[in-house]
Amino acid sequence: MGSVTESLRAAIGVMVAAWLLLGATVPAWAATPGSAADARLRIGVLFGSGDVGVWPQQFSEAFLRHPPLRDRQPAVAVSMEFLALMQGGAEGRDNMVRLLRYQQQSDPLDVVVAVQGPASRFLLEHGDSIYPGVPRLYVIPGRQVRAELDGRADSAVLPTAIVDAIGGTVRAMADLVPDLERVWIITGSQVMDRIYLDHARAAVAGLDAGPAVEFLHGLSLDELSARLARPPPGTAALLLTYEGDPAGGIYRTVPDVLPRLLDVSAAPLFAAYDSMLGAGAVGGVMTSARAYGDQAARMALAIAARGDGLVPAGTPSLRTAFDVAALRHFGLSPERIPDGAERINDAAPGYLNYLWEFVLALVVIVLQLALIVTLWRLLRQRQRAEQALTARSAELSRQKTLFESVINSIPDAIVVTDVDSVIIATNAQGFRNTFGYEPARIVGRDTRALTVGARFPVVGATSTRARVLDFLGEGERRFPGEWAGTPVLTDDEEHLGYVLVIRDVSARLAAEEERRQAHKMEALGSLAGGIAHDFNNILTVMLGNAELIESGIGDPRDSLRQIMRAGHRARELVGQILAFSRRGASQAMGRVDLGALADESASFLKTSLPSSVLLDVRVEPGATLDVHGNEGQLQQVLMNLGANARDAIGPQPGRLSMRVERREVERGTVVSHGILQKGSYVCVEMADTGPGMSLELQQRVFDPFFTTKGPGEGTGMGLALVYGIIQSHGGAIDLRSTPDHGSTFTLYLPALDDARPMPVRAGSGEGGLDSEVRGGRAAAR
Repeated sequence: MGSVTESLRAAIGVMVAAWLLLGATVPAWAATPGSAADARLRIGVLFGSGDVGVWPQQFSEAFLRHPPLRDRQPAVAVSMEFLALMQGGAEGRDNMVRLLRYQQQSDPLDVVVAVQGPASRFLLEHGDSIYPGVPRLYVIPGRQVRAELDGRADSAVLPTAIVDAIGGTVRAMADLVPDLERVWIITGSQVMDRIYLDHARAAVAGLDAGPAVEFLHGLSLDELSARLARPPPGTAALLLTYEGDPAGGIYRTVPDVLPRLLDVSAAPLFAAYDSMLGAGAVGGVMTSARAYGDQAARMALAIAARGDGLVPAGTPSLRTAFDVAALRHFGLSPERIPDGAERINDAAPGYLNYLWEFVLALVVIVLQLALIVTLWRLLRQRQRAEQALTARSAELSRQKTLFESVINSIPDAIVVTDVDSVIIATNAQGFRNTFGYEPARIVGRDTRALTVGARFPVVGATSTRARVLDFLGEGERRFPGEWAGTPVLTDDEEHLGYVLVIRDVSARLAAEEERRQAHKMEALGSLAGGIAHDFNNILTVMLGNAELIESGIGDPRDSLRQIMRAGHRARELVGQILAFSRRGASQAMGRVDLGALADESASFLKTSLPSSVLLDVRVEPGATLDVHGNEGQLQQVLMNLGANARDAIGPQPGRLSMRVERREVERGTVVSHGILQKGSYVCVEMADTGPGMSLELQQRVFDPFFTTKGPGEGTGMGLALVYGIIQSHGGAIDLRSTPDHGSTFTLYLPALDDARPMPVRAGSGEGGLDSEVRGGRAAAR
């Protein structure tokens, strides 16, 4: 061991001599870009150790980052000197004195700061010869040095706070460790260990009460490990410092001793220095190298401003912090951590402590892999681009062929125009089938060339529903065609033109006309049969009673009365037939208030209803319920529907409801008997609680002379008349009925402010029969 020490001293001596000969500077100037000679204020910081350990590193960082010091750069320059005083011996000290004296002569300091005991002793003994007249700051100088500094005007002291830290940590141990009975305070066997042992004893002496304290001083690491591996119940340990063992071994507490003790310790290990926090120690009330560094920088600037060392002594603040992961490692609950204490590694898995190293290694691996594959990817990139281009071209060609095939397979004509309605393209087969000539003859021409003296209405910005125009085909052939159009827009809403679809509907219209004529003939047959049947019944009554009079049987006056009743019935039937046949003829039309008309009709209906039937009439208040129509016809509609509902309910208790209100139809709607265009309508809803109707009855209810009543109870013309009148007024009927759940008739008539022109129907000169039988059939009783 002695030979190693001598070799180390010799090496240090050679290095110091080399520095002197070469004129090198030991300090690391922390001023800023620019030389130290440019700085107006120079501060030197002396450390007794020969290397940058954890504590000196944290102190230096905090010193240099002190805001007033940092903000004044480059006007302030700071040098850090690590003197290795414990290894150099007397010769090394002498060489260091000469080196520092040379540096002071060539680049004088304004303030000198000595950190911890060895550096403070060195500055006290040699400061006058190295830094004559320079004010000095002693940071944690030790009790003996501090005593010798009393009365010196050129020196200031930043004392240690270790006593307060030890006392606070012992108190925190009592809070965190349940049933704590004893505290072991661990120190090594070197000089610094003994100094801190004295601090620990002073701290324990200041405690009022608490667990028993035992000092484990000067034990070897093996002895300490054995004690910590099997501690008595209720024991916790405070690792204060361990810089050497009885055999002369030199250690650094945090990297050399702490991990070894943590591997075996069953007792929680607390600390009085925050350099141990995060390395496995539980924590405590700790002194902080950073707090010392910040306070030392503040005092150094104050000394420089005064020109002497007479500034108030300061004590750095203590740091109360605990490692949650370490607490859990020793089976302690983080819930017992005092309020306001700092917590680290809170709820983080153990592997997160190495997350940065893992991420860094992963980044290196990824970069290496990226470097390996980059060239291969570059070589493959062009080949893939060429393959993608070839595949894309083939796909576009296939899609084009498919699109053309689909378009050409459509039997209707598809015409594409520009924004000026000039034809630019068509589908060949569909256009040829529709117009009878080649599309080439029409491309480049206006769409008016397709029609008979007309032009397509402007399609506008939205799609146009199907309309019918007269189109001009091959050989001046005229044919009715149904067309629809839609604008062609880009993603940016730019208008490029239109797409028109044209269909030849001549065959369909001919078929519809044929069906209409057949339906008309069927209706005429039904009408004629119904009239013949009713008149045959009336004539039977009249002839029978006339024969009774002729034969002298019975009272002739009774027979005459029967003949007169039959005559009146025949006249009533003729009147209904005439009214039905004249409903399309011009009659007095004007403004009709359906609300008032419903109230008036209700008063007539009420007298004809049995007492068991409740009549409920509700008119929407404040609404305009006017329509354009014939008041007498519309009243006949309401009376017929009311009478029909009364007969359906019969003698049993029931309810007849009439609602009059205004409704808005937002778009074209198909109801059971008609089509509603967009607009405002006045609606009359007539609902009863009768037996309802089956689907079969609903399909025939509006047919002339169709009735479900018994002989002599009805003519079957009431609902047919209702349907004809509503149709002649441009309205529609919606019928909803379910067996055993009653029926609801809803009449839709255009409101006066949105009244539609009366439709002109073919065949109106034939007594309106054609318009009676056209359209769908809905419900019946």
